[in-house]
Amino acid sequence: MDTLRLILDLCIILIGLYLILFKSYFSEKGKNLATKEDISGITSKIEIIKTNIQSSNLKQQDWFFESKKAVLDYYDNYVLWANDSMKQSIIVINNSTQPDIIRKTIDELNHQHSKVTNSLWRIFLYESDNEFTERIKTIYEETSVLHKLYIGFYLDIEGVAVKFNKFNQFAEKGVLLKQLHKDLKTERSSLLNKFFKERDSIKVDTLELTEKTMQIIRKKLKEKYPAVNSV
Repeated sequence: MDTLRLILDLCIILIGLYLILFKSYFSEKGKNLATKEDISGITSKIEIIKTNIQSSNLKQQDWFFESKKAVLDYYDNYVLWANDSMKQSIIVINNSTQPDIIRKTIDELNHQHSKVTNSLWRIFLYESDNEFTERIKTIYEETSVLHKLYIGFYLDIEGVAVKFNKFNQFAEKGVLLKQLHKDLKTERSSLLNKFFKERDSIKVDTLELTEKTMQIIRKKLKEKYPAVNSV
């Protein structure tokens, strides 16, 4: 904004210098006094310059606010994806024989993943700070490893839940399938143990990744958008 004001002032000064240095032109029209037509023409040119500068300033403001919105939208979507969606593993474990509930959880997690991915690309569109975007991208990729683990686990448990449902249908008809029921419980237990082992082997968790993301974005907001004091 200050730069544009300086440009406008400079243009006005240059026009003033033009009037001083070329008095001979105006003397022909009345003893060094510009005619009304001359003044009108100069005023018109100044107004055109003002209009162009204001238009440019508005475009820069639009880009500025869209850029800030892209950063904030990404943070909101990331937090929801990394923390809320993935923490629904408790729901899946507690409803490991309910395929409908598990499927709903899978769909919600994939939806959040899609939203945060789109938000990330918007940051790349507006933000030219490569160091900032690469740090955000790195954390996104680390979280994606967890996302893949959770989705794989949910899909496996969903498969077992479907089998349990079929078993219950047979049981209602009086068919004795004790061995099948035992096998399904063993399979479910094995999947749970595998999931916990793989999850614990990953050195970072969603809370840690979210904290990193918050610190990076907070720093960027303070540097680029001084009016924003916190996320």
